[in-house]
Amino acid sequence: MSTLRRPLGAPQVTVLAVVGDDGAWMDESILSVLSQRGCEVELVLLDGGASPSVWDRCLSHADADPRVSCVAAAATVGSTADQWRVGRDASHGEFLLFLTLRDLLAPDALVVLYAAAVREAAQCAVGRHLVTTSQATTSMDIAWKHVPVNDSHGATNAVHEPGLLGVRRTRAALLKAETVEQLDLIPGEGLLDAHGTVTVSLLLQLSRVAALDAVTSIRRSNASDSWEDQVTTLLESENATADLLLDTGSVELWKGFWRGSLDAHLRPVLTDVVTRAAGATVSPELRRQIRNFLLRRDADEWQRLQPRLRAAFSLLAEGDADLVPVVWRLWDAREGENSVQDLVRRARLLDRLARSRFVDELALSRYYAELLIRPAAQLDLDDPTILELADALRVQRNGDRLSVEIRDPSSRELALHEALICSDPTLFNPPFPLPETLTCYSVMPVQGRLELLLLVPAGVVLDADVVFAAEESTDVHGSVTRRPESGHWVLASAIEDFEPDADYSVSVQISGPKARGVASLELIHGAERSIQTDAEHLTIAADQASRSLTVRRRVMEKRRMLSKKPRLSVPEADGRGARDAA
Repeated sequence: MSTLRRPLGAPQVTVLAVVGDDGAWMDESILSVLSQRGCEVELVLLDGGASPSVWDRCLSHADADPRVSCVAAAATVGSTADQWRVGRDASHGEFLLFLTLRDLLAPDALVVLYAAAVREAAQCAVGRHLVTTSQATTSMDIAWKHVPVNDSHGATNAVHEPGLLGVRRTRAALLKAETVEQLDLIPGEGLLDAHGTVTVSLLLQLSRVAALDAVTSIRRSNASDSWEDQVTTLLESENATADLLLDTGSVELWKGFWRGSLDAHLRPVLTDVVTRAAGATVSPELRRQIRNFLLRRDADEWQRLQPRLRAAFSLLAEGDADLVPVVWRLWDAREGENSVQDLVRRARLLDRLARSRFVDELALSRYYAELLIRPAAQLDLDDPTILELADALRVQRNGDRLSVEIRDPSSRELALHEALICSDPTLFNPPFPLPETLTCYSVMPVQGRLELLLLVPAGVVLDADVVFAAEESTDVHGSVTRRPESGHWVLASAIEDFEPDADYSVSVQISGPKARGVASLELIHGAERSIQTDAEHLTIAADQASRSLTVRRRVMEKRRMLSKKPRLSVPEADGRGARDAA
């Protein structure tokens, strides 16, 4: 390693780029460097095995602009790392930037980075970057979403500010030349990857890093790179970094890494799976990387996630990516309308979640309470439905992991939970409490029949027949009907069937869910108690001792009504009128 002396009037920033098979991208990338304003720039192009036509284009750029120099390192140096080292030794800038010629510098990127590095006396300055392909609209790179940056661009280090770990995987980092020489920084060797990307290992070596909230570079990726390959590579790097940070023994650094990695990488992956975006498919290899990532999770940070996040990540790791959108949307619609079919599907989903090694009891209980117990408790579930739900939940296997995680659960919700866990519908649907008496609020004769109108509680059903019982006479049988338009129950029997001077008591057979019984009748105040016709007199009364309704019929005596005709008086002269009158 050589120590360089920067000559007076040296450029402020040297951009180093190895030229290989980047012919399709190279010219635009070079122009993005040469068009930088506000600082003095030097561009060093290194021959990394470029074709003659591509290298000729590099020489043309050098002839057209004195800030460009070409170093034919490939002829004398074998490895790419040594080629970078030759270019580094040929540079003159106070700061260095390793550029992959597929990538672009954003307008004014160098002056923004340089000003921040000088102002903060930082060894490294990084900004946000965009990712784009020829088919996709440029978008913010996910690796930056969680980085705590502000307008002051304050410099710090990763150990004291774990959130700074978010700048890893950032290309186009401006590095102080002295730091590059001291740490022997070369892309693809040690602290920088093959693209010059910042790694956690590098961040742990730097005492001051300036993170800017400004876009400084644009990463161009091949449209042929599949979403699955990109995510798999990303998580491989994250898992390797996790092992590195675990070895440092710093709890805060580990928590900061895992929180940032979760926010920056797994959440976007989950979003793509939920929305079916970017051709998101989870292969066995990607599933293995997700599982390894979750096995390294920090328990405290994991518990802070929403239940549906923990559930969705668990399903990804278990290979049930198709269920992730279901879990996601069910949580959003958990307070909407629910049907029995919906509840059964949710119970099967809960069974799958309960079998995952990554879903903790708290997340599972929240799903169980919000998606099943709370909506189901608002429905009138019959016994077969409760047993069907219990079977779908596999309560014999999963019952220990299911609990009602609801604030102030109602007694009905708790009863449903017990009924499901015990597979006993009676705990939720106990026998219906049947009344001992029913109220008769109207008594009237209708076309030769005696009709009694009853008030019947909801849920109580009367048998189709009624018996007016007499101790010393023949019982009278009648009918029971319900008038749907009014909801009244009507007891009816022919009046002529009641024998005279006999007392009849009436009771009805009633039933409800899981219960049957007999109820007597009582009159309400104001009900008709006496009905009189030309031929008989019915008395409807209530025995105060038993409160039972009785019927008595009395036949009225028929009296012969004789009409008196007036006598006619006739003259007695001839006596014939009197005989005729008689």
